[in-house]
Amino acid sequence: MDYEEFEVQLFHCIIYNQNCNVIIDQNEQLIRNSFGEKEGRYINSFIKKLNCIIINNVNNYLKVKYILHLPLFENVLSKFRNSDILVKACVSGNVKMVKWLLDINVNLYIQDENGMTALMHAVKNSDLLFVVDYYLKNETGSINITDNNGETALFHSLKNKEALRKLAQNINTDQNHINNQGDNILLHCVKYNNNIIEPLRILVNLSINLNAVDCNDYTAVMHLVNKGNFEELNLFIGKHVDLDYRNKNDETVLSILIKNIYSLHCMNDPDSIYKYIKILTTLVKMDCDFNGSIDEEGNTPLMFFIMMKDYCSINYILKFSIKLNVSIPNKNGITAFMYSLKDGNNYLIKRIINHKTFNFEYFDVYRNNLLMNYTCNNNYYMVNHIIKLYPHLINEVNYNNDNALLLASKFGYSTIVHMFLENKVNVNQCDKKGNNSLYYAVEKKNLEMINNLAFSQCNINHKNKEGISPYHLAIKTEDEKIINALLHPVKQTINIEEIIKKRKKDFLENNDSDHLEYKLMETYKLTYSLNENIIKFEMAKFHNKYEQIEYRKEIAKAIFYSYYKDTTSQSFFINPTLNRLLNQSLSDILEFSGTLVDIIGDLGGS
Repeated sequence: MDYEEFEVQLFHCIIYNQNCNVIIDQNEQLIRNSFGEKEGRYINSFIKKLNCIIINNVNNYLKVKYILHLPLFENVLSKFRNSDILVKACVSGNVKMVKWLLDINVNLYIQDENGMTALMHAVKNSDLLFVVDYYLKNETGSINITDNNGETALFHSLKNKEALRKLAQNINTDQNHINNQGDNILLHCVKYNNNIIEPLRILVNLSINLNAVDCNDYTAVMHLVNKGNFEELNLFIGKHVDLDYRNKNDETVLSILIKNIYSLHCMNDPDSIYKYIKILTTLVKMDCDFNGSIDEEGNTPLMFFIMMKDYCSINYILKFSIKLNVSIPNKNGITAFMYSLKDGNNYLIKRIINHKTFNFEYFDVYRNNLLMNYTCNNNYYMVNHIIKLYPHLINEVNYNNDNALLLASKFGYSTIVHMFLENKVNVNQCDKKGNNSLYYAVEKKNLEMINNLAFSQCNINHKNKEGISPYHLAIKTEDEKIINALLHPVKQTINIEEIIKKRKKDFLENNDSDHLEYKLMETYKLTYSLNENIIKFEMAKFHNKYEQIEYRKEIAKAIFYSYYKDTTSQSFFINPTLNRLLNQSLSDILEFSGTLVDIIGDLGGS
């Protein structure tokens, strides 16, 4: 019998579980000649065929074990143990076969053509966790072997959390291994895997570099933000993550987030923006720095949301961002406050002014302060608010030597003049022409202002540079009412708060609520641009880089849910104010988004 015939008969006995002793005894010399040396000419071929039969046809491994342990097959057994049979067995997932192979001490270091070890395949199969345990107990030196991509078994275990946990917690595992693409296990997880929340729960608690960057200079957190993985991002709260990292392309976590928000708002898919607003709230909770630039113009996130008219996100950032500085300018010198002025929403403006970092030393190009600007707009709501916060602004002067009272007099704004007179204003301040406020009141023939200024001891005899006093000007008018108001003023009182409430009520009743935002803008436009020596506010000199956002209701819900964890429909509508806000028109959400954020704060969202 030649070798080929012997091999066929022996494999037939193995496949059909027949007695092999007879054929082995009859061919003892042939076996010695063929397998007697370690590198016998037939050994490699025999092992290759035997492995194929074991994988595909054998159920009785005891017979194979019996044959391989015969003295005649000593060299075959040695080769068999160093073959890729265990790798193939783990690929097949045959538990019985794998256990038998481990029992006969096959080589655990063997790799297949892709560089994969048996452990790398086993970690993907929950039925083969015993293989992981075997490696960790008997051969820890092999657990950090790399495949052709430079990846260890730890990388391959990402889809099996139990295997991942076993490997990750073993002291011999290299947790910070870098693959051929320059990724550590964390980067590899977030870049190339779906359903990553379970493996991330394990990875974020390891001693790995959470701030490692890939070949594109992206961190793991940047990838999560870009993909909209808000639940996964929450796992990084309280970890040592650099949220303010700026890569070689001048990108940050926030710039990536805002790029996605802006690109999605143009699409007809409101649900798509939800996850990114959730990320926004997470970044706020993680104390991300909202003062950095997010585009080539140096705009901050707050400026972006103001331009987008996303009032809910604006109010959320203003209330909860600890590091926020509302006074930082962009590269063009424009601040968030200036963008809010252009927007024209009084509630937003007030919220920014009330922020602890607001810089009240703000002046425009004519050295007009905030109080002067609002005076010229006849916005006595904001004038009243600013006087209460910073009364010293009332007597500052611009380059024309005007204080706020002079400006109000030039415009004929009687109510604002009265407000100033009740707040220790310098009634005798004169502009560069030498005119005081009473002079302009007489010039405009405004009896109310004349009376109030004269009663407040504004000098009726002060002469300007042309030698004309308010009294001289009144005499020239030959108007007895003006002269009488000047010479015999009486005390007048007004209720500023009631006037403000009435003005707001009249405005809302006389305007379509669906166009409320645009009406607010119209009422804010300046009325003095053609008047000589009157300020011309520079807000018209710049344009918004971003267009208005659409999906305000989705944003409002995302922000609310981020802090109110119980999101069942019943618990969501416990608060009647919130219920009303989220079910009214978009214009109402614009107007009352601050109320929504205040509700969140009351529920424990600080």
